[in-house]
Amino acid sequence: MEPHERAVGYVFQEASLFTHLSVLGNLRYGHRRALRKGAVEEIRFDEIVSMLGIGHLLKRATGQLSGGERQRVAIGRALLAQPRLLLMDEPLSALDRMTKEEILPYFEALHASLSIPVLYVSHDISEIERLADHLVLLDSGRVVAAGPLNDLLADTRLPIAHSPQASTVLEARVGSYSPEDGLTALDIGGAQLLVPRRVADHGGTERVRIGATDVSLSVDRPSQTTILNIVPVRVKNAEPLDEAQVNVLLTIGHCDGGPKLVARVTRRAHRLLRLGPGQDLYAQIKAVSLIGSSGGRSR
Repeated sequence: MEPHERAVGYVFQEASLFTHLSVLGNLRYGHRRALRKGAVEEIRFDEIVSMLGIGHLLKRATGQLSGGERQRVAIGRALLAQPRLLLMDEPLSALDRMTKEEILPYFEALHASLSIPVLYVSHDISEIERLADHLVLLDSGRVVAAGPLNDLLADTRLPIAHSPQASTVLEARVGSYSPEDGLTALDIGGAQLLVPRRVADHGGTERVRIGATDVSLSVDRPSQTTILNIVPVRVKNAEPLDEAQVNVLLTIGHCDGGPKLVARVTRRAHRLLRLGPGQDLYAQIKAVSLIGSSGGRSR
């Protein structure tokens, strides 16, 4: 099969819209071609326009769009071609930070609603943490590692865990909200985390990010502290990072098999606490970042 005949939707780094067509003309271009070739209309025009929030743009010329609007139209055009796979090649790299934050919720909506796989290429770890389920790490065109997102983020042997932004990303179940404290309880592997403000609906699922440098360890459960999030953990292994620091891989709960968490500690602390596999400790988590809803994801 020729490349142009393959059922692959492609979103470029630049929106690459047809300048001689309106927004509606761009959206209809791939849609009509797909239907002429006998494709089943599984991705409907009205649904995509509504999901991407571009209904008010249909009559506009592409030159009248902002960067975020252009990229949303490009995504809609690719999806309306009825692809069986969507390839997104660094779709946010040409946008500034504010525009990225504007468009990321639309990406999450696609993630939650689409029944087709999305291959998302990016150098920005924050985008990966927010959107990816399965991660493939490449170096000079070679696959370094592949697997579920948090398994790779928590693999202390990989370069991704050696960066200053090293983190773990966990799926959390939303619990009760306390109006008195303004805090919502989240459940992760049987342990409770508290985050500010009301978060989604009770029983929903949220994705949270915990930076390795935001985790400290204690042999005994701390008391009389302003850090609210203290969870039991078990040491799996430790990987030296440099002459001063060590990455410690933990599982949540005083048991094996819990969700994985990475703490970055000093070599001195590692030595004084005599950290070793199987050791039960308490992790103090200084910051928990909500980075997206996981509810309804079909993949």
